[in-house]
Amino acid sequence: MNDTDFMVTAWRELLERHARVSCALERELSEKHGLGVSEFELLDRMAEAMTTCDDEGKLKFRVQELAEHMHLSQSAMSRLIARLEREGLVMRATCDVDRRGVFVHITDEGRGRHAEALPTHRSVLESRLVPYLTGTPPEGTPPTDTLPKDTPPKDTPSTEHVPKARDAHSDRNTQVDRNTQVDRDTDGDRDTGNTAHARATDKALEASLTR
Repeated sequence: MNDTDFMVTAWRELLERHARVSCALERELSEKHGLGVSEFELLDRMAEAMTTCDDEGKLKFRVQELAEHMHLSQSAMSRLIARLEREGLVMRATCDVDRRGVFVHITDEGRGRHAEALPTHRSVLESRLVPYLTGTPPEGTPPTDTLPKDTPPKDTPSTEHVPKARDAHSDRNTQVDRNTQVDRDTDGDRDTGNTAHARATDKALEASLTR
């Protein structure tokens, strides 16, 4: 697998993970709270800003700013706001200074719906997204391998020029063979000495008999 194949494989895995998490969020939020993923995301961002900002004037959001934050076109954001506005979750208002500018703010009902859906949203992320981040994909996820097959891991030491480990069993056998040879040599020396002694005794006995 070359660098291009690795890049394409990683991209497709990213798309698959995004699709799996998004589908799980869409199903849970829709069934339990009547919200889509984008609808909740918009409410979440607006509610989050309200809890971290003390300046009341900054609680209104421009449509263009929201579109940029959520990576949507301005027309798509306008349609999203219109759906939430029909349900009474957000309200639009024109700018007092520039009548062409349109601001959006979350309503009390919108904050209530967001508060109800928040635990569901976070629970899905915990069960579906966190496992990917910790290297333990959710159960049932097909295994993936983004590492090129012909590229060894960087931390894997090379086995080239590494002397082979000596075989302890072979060493023991060699030592046994050496000891056996020493025993054989010793036994041979003993046999030679015994034979010489026997011959000397025989010669002495023969000499005494001839006298």
